[in-house]
Amino acid sequence: MIDYENIPWERQCDFCLKAINTTYCNETKSVIENLKNIEKNSKGKIDSFTCQFFSPDKQLLLKE
Repeated sequence: MIDYENIPWERQCDFCLKAINTTYCNETKSVIENLKNIEKNSKGKIDSFTCQFFSPDKQLLLKE
């Protein structure tokens, strides 16, 4: 992810302050799951997906 190379794009919700049960967050999680399935079932590699509302939780980043 841009500015957070240590966070894989598929795990960005795990480190987001805003990753709550809102419609938008649930849709984003669904998109990420779909992209992971596409990547798993294809010969290509998805380099990134960045949620426009991603807000990193500094405490979680320190624990990782």
